[in-house]
Amino acid sequence: MRHVIKLRLRQLITYLIVVYPVCFCSSTNAEFFSSTNLYQWLENDMNGIESYEGGMSKGYLMGVMDMLATTLPPTICVPKNTGISAYELKSVVYTYMATHPDMIKEKPDKVVYQALSEHWSCK
Repeated sequence: MRHVIKLRLRQLITYLIVVYPVCFCSSTNAEFFSSTNLYQWLENDMNGIESYEGGMSKGYLMGVMDMLATTLPPTICVPKNTGISAYELKSVVYTYMATHPDMIKEKPDKVVYQALSEHWSCK
């Protein structure tokens, strides 16, 4: 019985030392690419250069837009009956980034948030 308790205690200590810090110390807003990358990929896509990264960037924009449009209260207010095309979404973010070059140093999620909330403001 003591052996089982020691084994369980050792497992718990190992968990607390190895696994627990990894779960809670890793960043929850991981940055898989920079705003510079996003801008370059969108620019290539706008110029008709198709790439994996261009598709990934459009998927990223759609995911961020969906998340912002479904928060309560909504962070962005998109037109209800017209819908938004992937091209329009890409164009809004690309234009924002082109006209706000100082934002390139920010994380991509912040840049996309600023672009979308400015374009489709709920006010």
